[in-house]
Amino acid sequence: MKPDPAVGDPHRGRFASRLIERDWLSPGDALLTYDANTRYEWLDINKSELVQLEQQ
Repeated sequence: MKPDPAVGDPHRGRFASRLIERDWLSPGDALLTYDANTRYEWLDINKSELVQLEQQ
């Protein structure tokens, strides 16, 4: 079977990740990572901030 480039390699398994770099603030910055399987986007860690909540 010839792999469909839009779907990926059928021999890698149905849970294989397809991670794609995307732009966030400006063209070419590649600060987002997109998972084509889950349709989630993540901001790259070097642009994320750690926020700590106060413990009560």
